[in-house]
Amino acid sequence: MGIEERKTRTMERMGTRENKWDRPIYLQVKAGDKLCLWFVIEDGRRPREQGSEENDDDDDKVIFRGVDLPQLDYLPLPNSLVVLNSRLYMIGGHKYNGRRGSLQYSIGYNHLDLLEEASKQQWRFDKDEWTLYSTGSVACSDDGLVYTLAPRRCYSFRFDPRSGRDVRVAPHLVSISNKYIYAYSKGARSNTLVRFDLEKKEWECLYRNFWGRLAPGVVLYGDSYLVCFGTKKPTCSSLFSQQPGLYVFDIHQRQWLDEPVKGLDDAIPVIPEGFEEDPVYDYFLPLLFQIGTERFALVWDDYLENVGCELHCHKFTLDYTPSSGSNCTTEKNQQPTSFVARRLSNGVLIQQDGTLLGCTVGM
Repeated sequence: MGIEERKTRTMERMGTRENKWDRPIYLQVKAGDKLCLWFVIEDGRRPREQGSEENDDDDDKVIFRGVDLPQLDYLPLPNSLVVLNSRLYMIGGHKYNGRRGSLQYSIGYNHLDLLEEASKQQWRFDKDEWTLYSTGSVACSDDGLVYTLAPRRCYSFRFDPRSGRDVRVAPHLVSISNKYIYAYSKGARSNTLVRFDLEKKEWECLYRNFWGRLAPGVVLYGDSYLVCFGTKKPTCSSLFSQQPGLYVFDIHQRQWLDEPVKGLDDAIPVIPEGFEEDPVYDYFLPLLFQIGTERFALVWDDYLENVGCELHCHKFTLDYTPSSGSNCTTEKNQQPTSFVARRLSNGVLIQQDGTLLGCTVGM
């Protein structure tokens, strides 16, 4: 079916409980053939005394902290990590045989308890055949499950039941909600946005023929809007048009908003040349996470000559203004739906050598 799901060692179902502090963001950086460095981005705000007139945002800043975790004996796939209930999971990957250096796939997943004492921490391996087909795109949902997409076993998506025609696609995960998994398939020029109903176990086509590449993002307001980083305006077919930004898909109306999220001009990175030729991974694109109540973060890496690898984190809030037209449609002299970002803080960590291999937010 193209979707594999695996119940993790969760002791309770994840809820939507509000938390005053931002969720931690875990980063995995490839620093050599096999060596991985780990960092966590923490909330920099100080606890306030009761009755204090200070603003919580006065000291809102990005803090990178190095985490000393045991090394793995194989190289994981990009975007193959997820954190659930303080346990870090690494899905799939590959390693080399000692005899001839031949490639072997890691059929299973490793997990590690982040709350365990550092001297006792170790990766524990569980063998599962389904992870062999994982592309590395994984996500966890509030239902306490970890989901991964597996194009090798994705035989078809039926987009048009009336015609009975099936289309083979390789899905790339964009986001997950309590009800759906959102993904898109890359075409030779244009792409298709789809979603998977977690209850009915069925695929559904949301939008055909959009352009550019998408990075994992978030679903807001009860499956009303999908927000994610795109390398260009999704509705622009020009090969020479470059307008990277955060783009919004109206799920109910099944259409892309005309303009990207405003207020992020200084936060959006320059897209590397040649990225369109990358046939498999978009892991260098900025990943969008919801880290708290109405609080978000963009995370990406950039390599500068004579400087090294820069890890970026940009925190912000989103102001949402619905359309003034009826049924969310825009008529003449009426304002369209819009999203505006309000900056909270920026942070940069410089590594002399490295590439961002994976990034996830703690659940």
